[in-house]
Amino acid sequence: MINKYYVKRIFEVTKADCGVFEYMMLHYNRELVCTEIADKLNRNITTIQRAVKRLYENNLVERIQENLKGGGYIFKYKLKPFNELEKMFIARVMKNNNDFCSQIKQEFRGMKND
Repeated sequence: MINKYYVKRIFEVTKADCGVFEYMMLHYNRELVCTEIADKLNRNITTIQRAVKRLYENNLVERIQENLKGGGYIFKYKLKPFNELEKMFIARVMKNNNDFCSQIKQEFRGMKND
Protein backbone atom coordinates (compact mmCIF):
# COMPACT_ATOMS: atom_id res chain seq x y z
CA MET A 1 0.00 0.00 0.00
CA ILE A 2 1.17 3.53 -0.76
CA ASN A 3 2.51 5.24 2.34
CA LYS A 4 0.18 8.13 3.17
CA TYR A 5 3.24 10.29 3.85
CA TYR A 6 3.98 10.13 0.11
CA VAL A 7 0.48 11.31 -0.72
CA LYS A 8 0.79 14.23 1.70
CA ARG A 9 4.25 15.22 0.50
CA ILE A 10 3.77 14.74 -3.24
CA PHE A 11 0.26 16.19 -3.61
CA GLU A 12 0.45 18.70 -0.74
CA VAL A 13 -2.78 17.57 0.88
CA THR A 14 -3.85 17.45 4.53
CA LYS A 15 -3.55 14.68 7.08
CA ALA A 16 -7.32 14.11 6.80
CA ASP A 17 -7.00 13.77 3.01
CA CYS A 18 -4.33 11.13 3.51
CA GLY A 19 -6.56 9.21 5.91
CA VAL A 20 -9.35 9.17 3.33
CA PHE A 21 -6.90 8.10 0.61
CA GLU A 22 -5.66 5.28 2.84
CA TYR A 23 -9.23 4.13 3.55
CA MET A 24 -10.00 4.17 -0.16
CA MET A 25 -6.85 2.10 -0.83
CA LEU A 26 -8.14 -0.52 1.61
CA HIS A 27 -11.45 -0.57 -0.26
CA TYR A 28 -10.05 -0.29 -3.77
CA ASN A 29 -12.56 -1.17 -6.56
CA ARG A 30 -15.50 -0.08 -4.36
CA GLU A 31 -17.55 3.01 -4.96
CA LEU A 32 -17.75 4.86 -1.64
CA VAL A 33 -19.98 7.67 -0.40
CA CYS A 34 -18.75 10.35 1.98
CA THR A 35 -21.15 9.33 4.75
CA GLU A 36 -19.72 5.80 4.83
CA ILE A 37 -16.14 7.10 4.94
CA ALA A 38 -17.06 9.56 7.70
CA ASP A 39 -18.68 6.81 9.76
CA LYS A 40 -15.77 4.38 9.33
CA LEU A 41 -13.11 7.01 10.08
CA ASN A 42 -15.17 8.61 12.85
CA ARG A 43 -14.77 12.04 11.25
CA ASN A 44 -17.13 14.91 10.53
CA ILE A 45 -18.88 14.63 7.14
CA THR A 46 -17.69 18.07 6.02
CA THR A 47 -14.08 17.08 6.74
CA ILE A 48 -14.52 14.02 4.54
CA GLN A 49 -16.26 16.00 1.80
CA ARG A 50 -13.38 18.50 1.70
CA ALA A 51 -10.82 15.67 1.69
CA VAL A 52 -12.56 13.84 -1.16
CA LYS A 53 -12.84 17.11 -3.08
CA ARG A 54 -9.07 17.70 -2.80
CA LEU A 55 -8.33 14.10 -3.84
CA TYR A 56 -10.68 14.57 -6.81
CA GLU A 57 -9.04 17.89 -7.74
CA ASN A 58 -5.66 16.12 -7.68
CA ASN A 59 -7.13 13.51 -10.04
CA LEU A 60 -6.57 10.67 -7.56
CA VAL A 61 -10.21 9.60 -7.40
CA GLU A 62 -13.07 9.25 -9.83
CA ARG A 63 -16.48 10.74 -9.08
CA ILE A 64 -19.57 8.82 -10.17
CA GLN A 65 -22.99 10.46 -10.09
CA GLU A 66 -25.86 8.14 -9.18
CA ASN A 67 -29.34 9.47 -9.90
CA LEU A 68 -31.92 8.62 -7.24
CA LYS A 69 -35.36 7.25 -8.11
CA GLY A 70 -37.25 10.00 -6.30
CA GLY A 71 -35.11 12.69 -7.85
CA GLY A 72 -31.76 14.11 -6.90
CA TYR A 73 -28.44 12.34 -6.94
CA ILE A 74 -25.49 11.25 -4.82
CA PHE A 75 -21.82 11.17 -5.66
CA LYS A 76 -19.79 8.03 -5.17
CA TYR A 77 -16.01 8.02 -5.26
CA LYS A 78 -13.40 5.43 -6.07
CA LEU A 79 -9.66 5.49 -6.53
CA LYS A 80 -8.22 5.71 -10.00
CA PRO A 81 -6.72 2.44 -11.28
CA PHE A 82 -3.35 1.66 -9.71
CA ASN A 83 -1.48 1.97 -13.01
CA GLU A 84 -2.85 5.52 -13.45
CA LEU A 85 -2.00 6.40 -9.85
CA GLU A 86 1.54 5.16 -10.33
CA LYS A 87 1.98 7.35 -13.42
CA MET A 88 0.57 10.39 -11.60
CA PHE A 89 2.83 9.87 -8.58
CA ILE A 90 5.93 9.48 -10.77
CA ALA A 91 5.03 12.49 -12.94
CA ARG A 92 4.42 14.69 -9.90
CA VAL A 93 7.70 13.65 -8.26
CA MET A 94 9.59 14.35 -11.49
CA LYS A 95 7.94 17.76 -11.85
CA ASN A 96 8.63 18.65 -8.22
CA ASN A 97 12.27 17.59 -8.61
CA ASN A 98 12.65 19.62 -11.80
CA ASP A 99 11.09 22.66 -10.14
CA PHE A 100 13.37 22.22 -7.13
CA CYS A 101 16.44 21.89 -9.38
CA SER A 102 15.44 25.06 -11.24
CA GLN A 103 15.11 26.94 -7.96
CA ILE A 104 18.57 25.81 -6.84
CA LYS A 105 20.08 26.85 -10.19
CA GLN A 106 18.47 30.28 -9.85
CA GLU A 107 19.87 30.63 -6.33
CA PHE A 108 23.39 29.86 -7.54
CA ARG A 109 23.07 32.14 -10.55
CA GLY A 110 22.01 34.92 -8.20
CA MET A 111 25.09 34.35 -6.02
CA LYS A 112 27.44 34.44 -9.04
CA ASN A 113 26.08 37.80 -10.12
CA ASP A 114 26.59 39.42 -6.69
